[in-house]
Amino acid sequence: MKTYVIERAGGPDVLKLVDLTSPEPKADEVRIRVRAFGLNRAEVYFRSGKMGAITGPRVPGIEAVGEIISDPSGSFRTGQRLPRPWVGCSSSRNGSYERK
Repeated sequence: MKTYVIERAGGPDVLKLVDLTSPEPKADEVRIRVRAFGLNRAEVYFRSGKMGAITGPRVPGIEAVGEIISDPSGSFRTGQRLPRPWVGCSSSRNGSYERK
């Protein structure tokens, strides 16, 4: 998947478009195909380093909407549309900055 990553603090110029393998979802997670994502002030703070150190490549993105690709629990059906909750700035999971 094409996704934007941040490897160091800075302005918009630190966003790099890369190919990244998406991790398999855990039992209590789902994988979605991001159809749209929002830009949020918290992401600007995160990118600038104001929310702590940026270690390794991180995929930012808090807000997104999309469709279920896989759900290990079977609670959701493939193709079901849903909003994506807060994730990607302060968590260990990837955010929503993807590009199709």
